[in-house]
Amino acid sequence: MNIGLTTLNAYLKKKIYLSGNTNNINIVGKDTFLRGTFIVETDTTGKYQKRFIIQSKRFISNDCLATDGEHLYFGGAFSDSVTWGKQKV
Repeated sequence: MNIGLTTLNAYLKKKIYLSGNTNNINIVGKDTFLRGTFIVETDTTGKYQKRFIIQSKRFISNDCLATDGEHLYFGGAFSDSVTWGKQKV
C-alpha cells in the first residue's frame, strides 16, 4: 500500500478529516483509493468511516483543510480540471 498521509486535518460535527495522496490504487476496507488526492473521514477515536477522492488528469495538490463549523473546505492547486465524486470543476 502506497498512501501518503499529510498532517492536514479538520474537526467537524464529531468527525475528523485527514488529507493525503496516493500514486497507486489501494484498497482500505471496502473503499478503493485511486491515484490522486483524498480526504478520509474518521470518528473521534480515529476509526475509519469513508473517503472522498479528488482527481485530476494532471497535477493536483491539496494544501489545506478548514472548517467553519458547518462545512469542510479544502484548498490547493490543480491543472486542467478536478473531479470530486461525479462533479467536475
